[in-house]
Amino acid sequence: MTTLVNIGCGARWHDAWSNFDLVPLDPSIKKFDLRRGLPFGDGEVDAVYHSHVLEHLSRRDAVALVNECARVLAPGGVLRVGVPDLEELARQYLSALEAARRGDPGGAGWQEWAVAEMIDQLARQQPGGRCAELLTSDDEAVIRHSRERWGTEADELRAAALERRRTTAATPPSFTRRARSFARARLARFGEHGRVGRYRLGGEPHLWMYDEVSLTRLLVDSGFTAVTNVTWDQSRIPAWSSFGLEGTADSPFKFDTLTLEATR
Repeated sequence: MTTLVNIGCGARWHDAWSNFDLVPLDPSIKKFDLRRGLPFGDGEVDAVYHSHVLEHLSRRDAVALVNECARVLAPGGVLRVGVPDLEELARQYLSALEAARRGDPGGAGWQEWAVAEMIDQLARQQPGGRCAELLTSDDEAVIRHSRERWGTEADELRAAALERRRTTAATPPSFTRRARSFARARLARFGEHGRVGRYRLGGEPHLWMYDEVSLTRLLVDSGFTAVTNVTWDQSRIPAWSSFGLEGTADSPFKFDTLTLEATR
């Protein structure tokens, strides 16, 4: 029997896989903190997949996770890893910077989005950060480039941010006062540093970023071989495209993903 493991699956899971997430969105997903290691014996797994997970871990925890993937995979097993592509983010930023310098229509908005996309999730201290602010703006260049970079996810995040804004604006004053009083009490108890620290370790921020060279080095150092850069529909995992874990050609999960596969 083939054992397929999907780590940090979020809203993308398939019944053919063992799906794990810290905050399960479906009863079929197992609640698990991957920093505790993987709940499998040595060499029990045929394929491990995680996308947009590794960047949320410290470098030490990222090494530990990749080592765990190597431990549970059988000889010849496949690890598929997707992360935001730091190289592409840098290239996008430089292109946007030049467009803004030339005064191109929409160049200023593109440059602001490129800066936010590259560093906001590394630096933000509250949910959504600068990207959420930009997504709810009326700047057409920002909206266009966010869609070009994030695909349908940009529209989903924009809708969610607008809904949060609408709900907050509609909150009854009495509730707002109670919420503020509660927030002040929490702040007095834990302090600003405590609030920021809990958020920074809560899973949303990026704690590191990778390009093809650094991610390849991480995989090789953990004992993986035959590291290959693949597209959403390329894989050594049998019937990969049928699972729909990375969308379709018309609607990929994320345009900005660097995906590598390696063999144990």
